[in-house]
Amino acid sequence: MSLSEEAEAAGKVLESVDGNRDEAASLLGWPLSKLNRRIALLNLIPEALDALTERKILVGHAELLATVPQDKQSTVLGHIIEKKLSVADVKNFLIKVSTDFKTAIFDTSRCITCKFNSTIQSSLFSESIGVEGRSSKQECFQARTATKIGEIEFNLKEEVQVELD
Repeated sequence: MSLSEEAEAAGKVLESVDGNRDEAASLLGWPLSKLNRRIALLNLIPEALDALTERKILVGHAELLATVPQDKQSTVLGHIIEKKLSVADVKNFLIKVSTDFKTAIFDTSRCITCKFNSTIQSSLFSESIGVEGRSSKQECFQARTATKIGEIEFNLKEEVQVELD
């Protein structure tokens, strides 16, 4: 079985046991860590799963791609294949385009369990960006930042209005 087939099989087994990961791992005869790694590969777009099966990309590429939002994966996959990028090259690129949670002005407590959090990624895969506390989903980080700025602006306007009254 290819890794892609293992991931798809793991997803079906997990679904059949209503999401109980311990039970799914037991049924497959896998350690829970292996089940979690295979399930995480299901975040790959079909083209990336095919590229992994066809050995156009390595497991390390696939693991790194699984941490990228799906709407960006096709572009990254194309660059990996076209430019024959190494896993290290892809890792370095993803580090550059990720955002450090230390720079967040919003409450990051919801980010702790997000699949786009590099801390979660490094616990799943042997290949991850390797830098803990970073977000690989720029759109979410930017939207939450904009929301927080809007809240601050609203509060300041109210504060100024109260002082003018």
